[in-house]
Amino acid sequence: MEIKKKHRIMLYSALILGTILVNNSYQAKAEELTKTTSTSQIRDTQTNNIEVLQTESTTVKETSTTTTQQDLSNPTASTATATATHSTMKQVVDNQTQNKELVKNGDFNQTNPVSGSWSHTSAREWSAWIDKENTADKSPIIQRTEQGQVSLSSDKGFRGAVTQKVNIDPTKKYEVKFDIETSNKAGQAFLRIMEKKDNNTRLWLSEMTSGTTNKHTLTKIYNPKLNVSEVTLELYYEKGTGSATFDNISMKAKGPKDSEHPQPVTTQIEESVNTALNKNYVFNKADYQYTLTNPSLGKIVGGILYPNATGSTTVKISDKSGKIIKEVPLSVTASTEDKFTKLLDKWNDVTIGNHVYDTNDSNMQKINQKLDETNAKNIKTIKLDSNRTFLWKDSDNLNNSAQLTATYRRLEDLAKQITNPPRQTHEETFVFRKLDS
Repeated sequence: MEIKKKHRIMLYSALILGTILVNNSYQAKAEELTKTTSTSQIRDTQTNNIEVLQTESTTVKETSTTTTQQDLSNPTASTATATATHSTMKQVVDNQTQNKELVKNGDFNQTNPVSGSWSHTSAREWSAWIDKENTADKSPIIQRTEQGQVSLSSDKGFRGAVTQKVNIDPTKKYEVKFDIETSNKAGQAFLRIMEKKDNNTRLWLSEMTSGTTNKHTLTKIYNPKLNVSEVTLELYYEKGTGSATFDNISMKAKGPKDSEHPQPVTTQIEESVNTALNKNYVFNKADYQYTLTNPSLGKIVGGILYPNATGSTTVKISDKSGKIIKEVPLSVTASTEDKFTKLLDKWNDVTIGNHVYDTNDSNMQKINQKLDETNAKNIKTIKLDSNRTFLWKDSDNLNNSAQLTATYRRLEDLAKQITNPPRQTHEETFVFRKLDS
């Protein structure tokens, strides 16, 4: 009797446990089907791709049934099915995130009454700001126009913006797009994004517009720098006069943000070389030797060609052992006077002044010697490895304006010496070749 009693207790326990498992199984299945249906409705609204959605929904339902039957007998299959379902759901969410518009009321269809610094009807979700310290106009116009655009204008001069807080993921990059038109705009108009974290501020700028322009669309990729979850998007009117009109502001995620590390550059030996008489040419391979068949056309120092006559010849390229591995044609054409060359010549005249350098002038000799000493120090401490993110350790934060300027000044000092005929040392040439690569 005692044994039968134990058997009955075990039987009742098994029935109760089985009922609980079955109920839980159907409950889990119902919850999964509910989630699948909800996701299907979202996808249908965004893509209108009904057939694909129905197929995905059916697959999930069949999988759910299989999972219920195999829960106890094959836990590995259950786990694999759950992982596949999670992956599908994650892909749907990722696609929705990619297409989600982060800017609220970017077409300015929704309005509010006049408030704050708005001079007329305002755009909902947007705020107007006036930099009073840089504004002469006591009543600049900041308004949402009857055409459904945001316009900033002044005939006396002001500086201001229309702004909105936007939530972001700092690990992603974003496509920023907007329409703009200007009329007699003195000063620039553009879209600006401001990141702020602790005591650090970083500004991102779109292309700029000034003068009088027709309505046009500007698009640019924005990569966050600071680890922030919120930024301020600004329709910016830089100090000046005239009008700037903005419309259709958009900001959407476009996948993981771009790497800040420099990408390696693969160089190949030239098949031919063509350059102008007034333009030096830097050969691709720094560790090769280059020899002009006709040396009257110029000279090659440190892998850089300095032409001094027009014509055609060949360049013999040798490896470190002196073995000729290739011979390529070279053509030197007449000097060109494009915009870049004119600006470069102007920069050389203003910054370097090589054309007025006098080797017999003691003051110039002292300045030249000081630059030599400065460059020697900078060359010893410069970082030239391929994965560098800065050039000098004491200026390793290029988001800082002062350190960025200091880096530029050191490069400028190197440029002064490398372009000064009495100088042009191998060390400075080597540095610029490494920076170019």
